[in-house]
Amino acid sequence: MKKKSKNRPIRNISDTARWVAYYRSMETEREDALFKDPYAKLLAGDKGKEIVDKLPFGRKNAWGMIVRTVIMDEYIMQCVSEYGVDSVINLAAGLDTRPYRMNLSSSLHWYEVDLPDIIQYKEKILANDQPICKFEQLALDLRNYHARDAFFKRISENSQNVLILTEGLLAYLRKEEVEKLASDLHKYSNFTYWVSDISRPKALIKMKKYYGKYLEAANAMMHFAPENGTEFYKPLGWKCEDYRSAYEESRKINRKMMFDWIFRFYAMVIPPLYRKIMRDYDAGMVLLNRSDSL
Repeated sequence: MKKKSKNRPIRNISDTARWVAYYRSMETEREDALFKDPYAKLLAGDKGKEIVDKLPFGRKNAWGMIVRTVIMDEYIMQCVSEYGVDSVINLAAGLDTRPYRMNLSSSLHWYEVDLPDIIQYKEKILANDQPICKFEQLALDLRNYHARDAFFKRISENSQNVLILTEGLLAYLRKEEVEKLASDLHKYSNFTYWVSDISRPKALIKMKKYYGKYLEAANAMMHFAPENGTEFYKPLGWKCEDYRSAYEESRKINRKMMFDWIFRFYAMVIPPLYRKIMRDYDAGMVLLNRSDSL
């Protein structure tokens, strides 16, 4: 049994961060790279490469993570540069390196929250590197609601305009857990913007088809994919400021998804079927704005 466990590509939830980091390193090494993350390969380590090489369509599915990174980078810069955000809270930050690699103001406060093992690992790897902005890491299990709320309260008291970032987190939560998080965030009037990825149910089913057994073996099951998309957040006090479909963006930035030709064929030959597929299997990135009209 132990031998079988050692052979699992993904051993625990923290390994998903190594997986994503290796995708960023793949993009960084391209001549036409859409972003540069000089820390990604080191953070991914051999384990990150192993995961990508062992999972079905591991390398071919890089497009989704690249698109997600590009669009979220743009949302973050928009919030900081145009909307006056002075603090960013990155929940379940994993091995994200935006405070080190993005052109951020030195006055910006960036807070990262994750489990102790991933925080310690990242601190060790980046010990000789300095973030561009004001930076704080907090080891915290987000299921500890009391500690989580105490953290939110502290940041609210020391900030004017806060952006929440949940990249690759919500899919692993259950519907009621996302509802509680949305409500808890909404309690603080200066928590103004929220950037996240989001999937429809059939898109999640498709993801589970490829990777479900590997994630479940690592006790990292995926659950959340609201049928009503971004409308899910509206009664919880968050309205959609902007939404970008991963598929549509992949074509714009020339990081096309697997089997893109099939979708283009449907679009040309059977437009109604194409629109239905795009609606049912939609996944993308959303910028939410706080709303007080509950």
